[in-house]
Amino acid sequence: MVHGGASFAAALAAQRLIDEYCLVIQPVALGSGQALFASLPAALRLELIEARSFECGVVVHVYRPRNG
Repeated sequence: MVHGGASFAAALAAQRLIDEYCLVIQPVALGSGQALFASLPAALRLELIEARSFECGVVVHVYRPRNG
């Protein structure tokens, strides 16, 4: 778990220091905000490990970076 905000998490992702991503997707579309993956130097291929949905519309996806 990372504490420190989107800039810190983005820096870790850019250095490939994250071994698992747990993305909680809310059923709301916003037109602004900080892009978590904007600073990646190249595409980051992820493998879906788990997906769960809830009655409120929230979806949780767990990914791990693919090797190679």
